[in-house]
Amino acid sequence: MKAPIKESLKKEMQRPQLDDKQLQALLGMQSTEQQAKPASARQYWQQLSTAALLFLMLGLGFWLGGYQQQASDENIPSLIAFEVVNNHLKDKPMDVNTKAFPQLQSYFTKLDFSPFNSALWDGDLIGGRYCSLRTSPSAQIRYYDEKGVKQTLYQTEYSEKYFAGLPTIENGEQPLLASAKGVEVSIWVEKGVVFVDTQALK
Repeated sequence: MKAPIKESLKKEMQRPQLDDKQLQALLGMQSTEQQAKPASARQYWQQLSTAALLFLMLGLGFWLGGYQQQASDENIPSLIAFEVVNNHLKDKPMDVNTKAFPQLQSYFTKLDFSPFNSALWDGDLIGGRYCSLRTSPSAQIRYYDEKGVKQTLYQTEYSEKYFAGLPTIENGEQPLLASAKGVEVSIWVEKGVVFVDTQALK
């Protein structure tokens, strides 16, 4: 009995053994293998969630962009009225003082159009100055209306970007009325030129 037991113990002692470092390395490999699949799944869902969020944000951005553009188009008359009325109330000195419209026309050489008398405008001319309307170079013309009240008339070249949707009188459309700070303005397009007059046309 003793011989077989001794021999068995000897064989057991001779079997390869792992030291502490090798054992820890083996356990680490096992842990990594066990976590590999869950980590991969987490990464997949994170990527999927990020893509979905990005898609949602892009869609929302396009929608808001379209809404803002529509809102901007609808507010064009209000923006024009606010800008024109502000400058009207400031009543800055004219660059040129004249009662003759041809002389006024000859002054505005830096514009891409020549100011002209509208079929809807009438008054006693005071003068004019360079100005801008929605960043578009403009002629600001000052005059007295039939009641002797000082008024301001703007003329600027039509641009779809800044003046979309304004009525064109050649098409039989009536001037648009808008107001700011208690002052009404008439807005219309005539011969490719935008007119804005603080004397509201009825």
